[in-house]
Amino acid sequence: MKRKPVWKGLKTGVPHDCLSDKCLRKWSPPPYQVIVNDDYYCPSCVLHHRNNMNRFKEGHLVWSSHVPNTFYLFQITDPQTNKKLFKFGRTQHLDSLKRYSTAELKGYDMKLLLQLRGRLETMTQIENWWKEQAELMDLFSRFSDESFHGLTECLEMDETSLEDFMAYSNAIEKSDRSKFEEWNRQYCERLQQFIDKRVSSTIGEQSNVE
Repeated sequence: MKRKPVWKGLKTGVPHDCLSDKCLRKWSPPPYQVIVNDDYYCPSCVLHHRNNMNRFKEGHLVWSSHVPNTFYLFQITDPQTNKKLFKFGRTQHLDSLKRYSTAELKGYDMKLLLQLRGRLETMTQIENWWKEQAELMDLFSRFSDESFHGLTECLEMDETSLEDFMAYSNAIEKSDRSKFEEWNRQYCERLQQFIDKRVSSTIGEQSNVE
């Protein structure tokens, strides 16, 4: 993303343009999202292609493979049937608990059982596997509250299946962890260099004014 106007502080969203000539989305993210560098990506390029694994091989989206992403699993209680279901999904949030409102977390008695952070491609691979296995085993159970986001992504499963699904997810995340950590280290170094350069430039400008 490229910021268009000047920075206006922490209370005003600033318009940004996507740098991809095949996207060109205009977006005004909240200021905190600009500061938190692991969530500062064009939502169209990163999120709106959903679970399409082929996009990581397409030239203009190859970079999105390394974007940090979180896979999560919640135990959730259906308010009408009182069944204990399992809601899985992905989010850009570092903390999966921020994916849902406080009212939902409390009202549905949501308990976070699994949270994995890694490359977008890896987290997408994990989520796709869950969907494929759930369809194969007929585990999907529609949530009764139509206003709940992801009401079609809830599963009804026994303890053995739950343990198998979680074990698979942990194994895939662990196998890819070193690659993700190395990329993140290099990215943080580039980010610090950018910040140092910006600070140095600002100090130089101030000196010239004085």
